[in-house]
Amino acid sequence: MGQPEDAERHFARAMKSFEARLARGADDPFTKYYISGLCGLHGNIDRAIRYFEETLGQLPALNRTRARLDPDCEAVRSDPRMSVLLAQSIPTAPDS
Repeated sequence: MGQPEDAERHFARAMKSFEARLARGADDPFTKYYISGLCGLHGNIDRAIRYFEETLGQLPALNRTRARLDPDCEAVRSDPRMSVLLAQSIPTAPDS
């Protein structure tokens, strides 16, 4: 929106808060998903994909679906690593 200094300040603040949460043991897939999108918007594709991949252990179906549609993930969707993560199937329970 034409305010790169403000955007950078907010990004740094969000990352600092996120890292503090991790240091306290508050590692949840919801926050990590949003940080993944933020990293992608910031241009740090490697970090975005790493955080996204970490969310898949707990919320694979939800986060794959969200990432396929979320405009914040647009920057990383074209990366071949992200394409692989989004294409992976979700295991289903065996029939009883």
